[in-house]
Amino acid sequence: SSFRRHLVVTAALLAAGIASRAVDAQDAALTPPELTTRPLAAEWTYSTDGGQTFTATPPKGAFPQERDGLVPLAFRGTFEIGNPAQVAGLWVRIAEPGDTPKATICDGNLLAASGGNWKDLTACPTLLDARITLNGAPVPYAHGPMLASWYPVVTALQPGRNTIELTGNCYTHWQGQPATAITARLLMADPQAAGIYNGPLLGDFGVGFFSVACRTRLPAELTVVVTPTSPPAAPVTVNGPRAVWHRVRVELPPGTTAATYTVTSRAGGIPSSVGPFTVRFPPAPDDHHRFVALGNIMADPSAKPRWANTAALVRRLDPAFVVLTGNCNMHSTWDATWEERYFTPVGGLFASVPTLFTPAGRDVGGAVHELHVTPAIDGYGHTWAKPIGPVRFIGIDGSFVWAVGDQNYAWLEEQLAAAKEKFVFVLCGFPAYASGGHSKRPSQWLAQNREVIMPLLGKYRVSAM
Repeated sequence: SSFRRHLVVTAALLAAGIASRAVDAQDAALTPPELTTRPLAAEWTYSTDGGQTFTATPPKGAFPQERDGLVPLAFRGTFEIGNPAQVAGLWVRIAEPGDTPKATICDGNLLAASGGNWKDLTACPTLLDARITLNGAPVPYAHGPMLASWYPVVTALQPGRNTIELTGNCYTHWQGQPATAITARLLMADPQAAGIYNGPLLGDFGVGFFSVACRTRLPAELTVVVTPTSPPAAPVTVNGPRAVWHRVRVELPPGTTAATYTVTSRAGGIPSSVGPFTVRFPPAPDDHHRFVALGNIMADPSAKPRWANTAALVRRLDPAFVVLTGNCNMHSTWDATWEERYFTPVGGLFASVPTLFTPAGRDVGGAVHELHVTPAIDGYGHTWAKPIGPVRFIGIDGSFVWAVGDQNYAWLEEQLAAAKEKFVFVLCGFPAYASGGHSKRPSQWLAQNREVIMPLLGKYRVSAM
């Protein structure tokens, strides 16, 4: 058939089928994996009035018994650093008393961070909407809120006296015991290899380029060395700045259809490499190609065998790329779940097969957006359009407003009207069949998938959603 001549589509769709559960806080206790760390002494003071007054006594008895109660807290710690070059990593945490304290930090909104699921926050205290500064400079982390027991401090230290401050609203889960006292602690790592953690993962790609993302255990510089193999050409080297989350775009000689690459992190002069991995590039417009559609992975301890088996099947199918319609991780905001639950079970799948990503309901945490480079202009956007051979792929976020007359609606219609490809596939993690009464919200925004988007797709004869 003409379809067969142009396109081979293999769909491997994962059903959720996993009961949600409250994550134990220790699942997310990011005492950074495979690193040698030690406590860093600091003098701490605390505030319960928005930072107007501080005391050396940890706050007690000010925590709410009722559901949804919040208490404003501020933490200020001072500590001495002799030589900042000898501190490869620094983390801060808040904690309850005890040998295995449970408390977390969330640098965003409660409901967004939990994906609408209160259980994701566990029954331990959480510092919500946390703002962290080091010597007055903001401590950045990821795009989108994350929940972490140990929060990485990537802002530069200075010799001598340093001051770190945390402010936010302390929340205790309504099913848990109210907090009785909250303190703060620091952890540091001496110089050692940063490694490659979470990835590498191939994202947006095209004729003559591809993107790769990963995370390192410590702030590190990143180098990607790519050797074109078809046709053979001189290696291409791309360097990235010092960071924890890394994104690199590699431009290749015209006509390159395959290459190998290695990724090297370098922290304190100590290198650590992974690879080589093989990557291929999209076919000519009249060529055939195969892609695999994945979605609703819901990575979770109980889902690891199924996720591993699915990834093995995908590799046997040898697709040119994967389209991924979200719900990657059952608890996407938990910082420490990504390696064990999402990356380890699939081996090198994401390092060799590029992905086109659009999010679903649980994709609210920073990791999913840092690691999946989308075809949007900034690499982070949730709406994008991308032609590949005879197909135009359009990714949309079904949680956005799609009312007739809205800018999102106008953008989608513009993309559909401009499509000249033989096939048009729209990718959405909130499909129309899931927008029934059980998932409607007061704004009715999910219902727009069925009532607004589907008629528009029919108008322009879209091949599939």
